[in-house]
Amino acid sequence: MNAACPAESGALPCPGAARSDTMTQDSTQQSMKRPEENPVMKRVLDETDMYYEDHRDRERTLLQRYFPDRQQRQIEMARHKTVKARYEFLMKAMQIDHQAQLQGIQEMYNDFLIKGKAQIRKDRDEFFQNQLEILMSSLTRKSQEFSERLSTAYQELERIKIPILRERQEQLLLKVSEGYYATAERLMTNFRNILNEEIDRPEGLKNSQDFEE
Repeated sequence: MNAACPAESGALPCPGAARSDTMTQDSTQQSMKRPEENPVMKRVLDETDMYYEDHRDRERTLLQRYFPDRQQRQIEMARHKTVKARYEFLMKAMQIDHQAQLQGIQEMYNDFLIKGKAQIRKDRDEFFQNQLEILMSSLTRKSQEFSERLSTAYQELERIKIPILRERQEQLLLKVSEGYYATAERLMTNFRNILNEEIDRPEGLKNSQDFEE
């Protein structure tokens, strides 16, 4: 066991005590360093600053989108006119397409009758006619439904003033329009498949399916 250092006046300092004081001073100095001088803390602070700047810019962008300035409002007015023109175009295009679909159905039906006339008996002729009427009725009803949905979506868009919400509603307009064409194509394909199967069906068999709306 080490002997205790003398405590007499004039005695030399104890080496162990000197080392202890030095370590204490170093530890104190290290703990008193500014956080940014510590490599670990500096990295944490840098990451925090980057996070803050990123979210501050994001908040500023959202603030501008929800509360646009004068220039942004003018841009939105021009955009509003463009959207209105697009809506009118979509509505007109749907109406034109609907009429073209009905005409195309009639022509396709007549073509099937000509090609399969030798095999078609009265019962099949009545079946085809019934399927044709169902298809035309379905297309007309779907056209009206999608026109109403498109009109409702546009009216809702007219009431929205916040740009970011208007953008979402504009996308809904396009989805409604795309939904109409997809539905019309599905109905046409189903009708065409029924006619093909009916003509190829051996005589005497019952109709395998009816047209589904």
